Amino acid sequence: MPHFPAPSHRLATLASAALILALACACASTSPTAPANPRVAGRWILDKSASDLVDTKVDTAVSAWAERVRKHSPYADNGAGPATGYGGHGDHQGASNVDEYGNYTGEDFDMLRPVAPDYEGVHRRLVQVLTPPAVLKIDTAPDDVRITSDNVPARDYHTDEEISRIDEYGTARIDAGWNGNEFELKARYYGGANLVKQYDVDAHTSTLRVTYHLRDPMVGKIEINSVYHRG
Repeated sequence: MPHFPAPSHRLATLASAALILALACACASTSPTAPANPRVAGRWILDKSASDLVDTKVDTAVSAWAERVRKHSPYADNGAGPATGYGGHGDHQGASNVDEYGNYTGEDFDMLRPVAPDYEGVHRRLVQVLTPPAVLKIDTAPDDVRITSDNVPARDYHTDEEISRIDEYGTARIDAGWNGNEFELKARYYGGANLVKQYDVDAHTSTLRVTYHLRDPMVGKIEINSVYHRG
């Protein structure tokens, strides 16, 4: 019968660390069952003066991203361009790169010059995704939450199953759950972005705080905090 050597101290340490991490993740997971009296239920009105300015935060994040692009691609056009791909003088594609005298012109190099992302387009989309609704209505059930915002049709979230949905940001897999009295939505987009929405009521002030945590693979991290009062 083959003899397997005993695991080294290093492997044992790594295994212990992995177990601790797994337990920590399990403890941090949300519950599918709503609390007895969910405080988030009701109709809420946005307090703009107490909430973050979405346009300002998005502008800061996109500007920082544009600066990173310029540092890594010094030849990229600083103006708005296609979000992906290469361009330049598309008219030259397939054209000869030799002039009438037989000299090499080098025009084809224009097609290999990287074009800057569409910063303005990304900015508009992020503002659209991260802008909180002016009016929010939340209805709760033991394993279901319905959220109605402004004039948009209500959206149902089942806390005992993962759903797939297409929104302004793309196609995502969404998990919903409860962390005590806090309701949480976790959206994982196929493009690599993650958006977590947290709904929590301060028992002392009876205000609802809605926090968006976005991690975009290009732009980076953006956090938006919004405050609501019952209305």
